[in-house]
Amino acid sequence: MTTRFATTALVLALLLLTTPLVAEQIDWPMRPEISPDGSRIAFTWEGSIWVASSDGGRARRLTDHPAWESRPRWSPDGSSIVFASARKGS
Repeated sequence: MTTRFATTALVLALLLLTTPLVAEQIDWPMRPEISPDGSRIAFTWEGSIWVASSDGGRARRLTDHPAWESRPRWSPDGSSIVFASARKGS
C-alpha cells in the first residue's frame, strides 16, 4: 500500500506541474484514483471528473454538469469510471 501511496503522490505532483486542456493550473486535485494498469489517473477538480496520463501532460475533463461530481473509481478492466454526483431527481 505504501508503494501505491508513493505512486499517487508522484502522479499528483506531475498533475500540478502540467497544463490541462483549459490552460488553467490544477491546484488541488482531489480523490485521485489510478487506473488498474497504472497508465491513467482520474480525479476530481472543481466539481468535475478529469483524467490524465500517469506520465504527466494535459488533463481531460470527462464531466461537465452543474451538479458536483466526485469520487471516481475505475472498473476492474479500466474501461470505464463510476463516480458520485449530487444531481437531483430520480
